[in-house]
Amino acid sequence: DPLTPSRLLLACDDETLVSRVRAFFAEEDATETPATPITAGGVNRFLIPKPIAAPTPIDTLSVTAFRAYLACPYRFYLRYVLRLEVLDDKAVEMDPMSFGTLTHKVLQAFGTGEMRDETNPDHIAGFLNASLDRIVTERFGNDRRPAVRIQAEQLRQRLDSFAKVQAGLTREGWRIEYVERELSAIVTVDGKPFTIKGKIDRIDRHDTLGYRVYDYKTGDKENKPEANHHTGGDDRKWTDLQLPLYRNLCAELGITDGVELGYFNLPKKLDKVGPVFAEWDEADLAGAYATRDAVIRALREQKFWPPSDAPRYPDGFERLCADTVMQRPALIHSSGNTGGAP
Repeated sequence: DPLTPSRLLLACDDETLVSRVRAFFAEEDATETPATPITAGGVNRFLIPKPIAAPTPIDTLSVTAFRAYLACPYRFYLRYVLRLEVLDDKAVEMDPMSFGTLTHKVLQAFGTGEMRDETNPDHIAGFLNASLDRIVTERFGNDRRPAVRIQAEQLRQRLDSFAKVQAGLTREGWRIEYVERELSAIVTVDGKPFTIKGKIDRIDRHDTLGYRVYDYKTGDKENKPEANHHTGGDDRKWTDLQLPLYRNLCAELGITDGVELGYFNLPKKLDKVGPVFAEWDEADLAGAYATRDAVIRALREQKFWPPSDAPRYPDGFERLCADTVMQRPALIHSSGNTGGAP
């Protein structure tokens, strides 16, 4: 509180203390000339800078970036057109992205290793634990922070549960076919090609049941495809296209029919570790692809304005987007907001 005197100021003898307190709380002399008030200028320069059209519209996009555009076209512009990002060195533990990356590396080692078809959960767990120890040491060294050690042990518990579930899937006849596979697909919208790219965490194959496409999820809570991809109700609005677009990518591998789309969850609650699949029919997916095409058209027209009014988690763009400004709607919709790109 800038109006509270410092305790150091009052660390003195009693006589000085009384003098200082009286001086601090003394009433202003009414005869003194008041300071010149700050008057408003004629132009509001605290505006959200509007986007500037790029020389060439975007013609290639990752499956995860579609979600960013649907959430906020302006933030998409800041991140994917201007390539702005936040850098700092304040981390003392793994953030959610780092924790997820570590998990993916361990599971990638399993999916490409000799244990991938193992049916004994203890053998799988032993391999995962050894891989975890090796990768953590490679990334953080032997003298790592206590917080990182705790996080590694938390992940170890999730991997132990994963081993039991994985052993069961293998006994059912499922085999890991692809791991961390980078793919691309060309879709035609209004007669023009557009490239979609992405990396699929895992694809399993069953001799009679077909294919399962997984995206690993390492958040604390259990993820469900429907809740993550669209709003509920009859007037469904797609907010993420990741899993539906994976079907587009699978075509590069010749996988077009008999594909289940889902998450392989590794949450904090160990009894929730395992796969969960989307229950979409072809009509549902047609709505997702219509949203995909609408995003592609908007990117071609370079529509990055206005910013979304929806609340967001901190991403480093809060000040550029005036997230906490009381008059934010007026700033966004003001006709005078013609500033250039940041």
